[in-house]
Amino acid sequence: MTDIVPAPPPHGEAAPADLGRVELIVREQLVRAGLPVDQVFTDVSERHTMLAGLAGVLAGLDPDTLARSHYISKMVAAAAVGLFDAALNYLWDELVNELHRRVARSDLQYFFEVAAGNSYLRKHLRDASDLGRIDDVHLLRAARDTGLITGAEFHDLDHIRFMRNHASAAHPNRVVLTGPDLAYWLRICIEVISYPDARGRTGP
Repeated sequence: MTDIVPAPPPHGEAAPADLGRVELIVREQLVRAGLPVDQVFTDVSERHTMLAGLAGVLAGLDPDTLARSHYISKMVAAAAVGLFDAALNYLWDELVNELHRRVARSDLQYFFEVAAGNSYLRKHLRDASDLGRIDDVHLLRAARDTGLITGAEFHDLDHIRFMRNHASAAHPNRVVLTGPDLAYWLRICIEVISYPDARGRTGP
């Protein structure tokens, strides 16, 4: 009787066994250092779910955008190891970077007026290098109000922002993230990055 050999995973897709071996190596190092290992890593099955459709999702990005997406690389690396809270943080960093690029190509002074109005902050907003002074809430709202993202995109991204603040490594929390969670949020962010903005220009 011929043994049934499992088919190899599709090209570029990590097999669950591979993900488990990576975790084992990290676990051994933590144990040797006397550090805790419980409740550190997301289950391998969740990681596999998140990574399984990665190639298809990233296909939505053009080569130039992919080449500069360092935070997505960090997100994927963190997810592969099982650190989903860190992965979500990296995903949000990538999204903010790309929104900054989109804003910088728009009417920047008008954007600053919408984002800061007559507040004290407005006095310190002069050029694209000052975009980091605008917090994430006002960045998203101003992007929506100036037509750089749609109302539906704002709703989706604001939810991801909320989860980043309450479920990522940005702050202590007890939220357990799943593979489908991360995969869906990555898809949403990729769609916003790659699609034309609400006024018809090409993406960030």
